[in-house]
Amino acid sequence: MASNYSQVLERLFLYRNELGKTQQQMSLAFDVTQGHYAKLESGAKIISYQSLKHFEAHGGDIHFLLTGTVTKTGEINNYMSMCKTEEGKKWLFEALVWLFHKCGSFYLKETPILSPKTYKSLQLLRYINKENTIWECIRKNENLSQIKMAEHFDINVKRYRRIEKLKVAPDAEILNTLYCRLHYSPLVILNREMYFLDELNQIWNAMPESAKDRLKPLLQEILTFIQLYEKAS
Repeated sequence: MASNYSQVLERLFLYRNELGKTQQQMSLAFDVTQGHYAKLESGAKIISYQSLKHFEAHGGDIHFLLTGTVTKTGEINNYMSMCKTEEGKKWLFEALVWLFHKCGSFYLKETPILSPKTYKSLQLLRYINKENTIWECIRKNENLSQIKMAEHFDINVKRYRRIEKLKVAPDAEILNTLYCRLHYSPLVILNREMYFLDELNQIWNAMPESAKDRLKPLLQEILTFIQLYEKAS
């Protein structure tokens, strides 16, 4: 499979050591036997979707485990929380991406580059609806057939179709490939977190206070418009 799953295994081993836990203790967090956990850590077995969710419920950082990056929260999350509807959040996210793309390089000495993950999050929102599963939305966003999607994950198309129809859950290797090859956060699948805010928070934190003071009134105007729309709809 075209993924960096070996790095997931390295992070799992380091994660356990940093926590000072035994394999037996970690097996409880993953809801598996000690013997099964040993196979997860060695790569003899792939971490299941259910084990990832169980690990998260016990305080584990599944985003870091799958991607190698820690999810960063900040003031941009606070702005997003002021929107009460999904439509409002979509509008604000689109405005934030545009604003940071245009203004970030103006206020920072080094031009910040938003990665494909941020733009993929923005593009994916066009396809989100009740008729399509999240996997169908990703496939349409990529303009790929089911066969090509299966090739990306190095699985047979029958298995991919079952994943797309939500009949089976994707394991950690598939979610890692989703991130490494197609540039979607695994939290889109695991938690339906549709907005990739990490880079926006990083750019905001890097801006001088004078720049933030200029941008805050503009953000407030955008929020006021969105909130008026939300009340009227």
